[in-house]
Amino acid sequence: MRLATKSAAFYATYIIGGVLVGGLALTTLSNGVAMSVVLVWFLAFGLTQFVILRCPHCGKVAIKTPSGVCVPWTGSRCRYCGKTY
Repeated sequence: MRLATKSAAFYATYIIGGVLVGGLALTTLSNGVAMSVVLVWFLAFGLTQFVILRCPHCGKVAIKTPSGVCVPWTGSRCRYCGKTY
């Protein structure tokens, strides 16, 4: 799977799932527990993106630029090795 497709699927799942999980948690659970569920959901995906969205050639994180800034897009080429994803 191309990295652009993988990142689009990842972010769509992150946002749509977050809305569904958050809405379900807020309607069925108490406020404290619901906020904990939502926090865990976003924290899990926030950390997982650094594991899933990596260059298949050099293994560097695709959403992190060489200057250290994290961006939500992967692009079509690796910022480190220059190879196409």
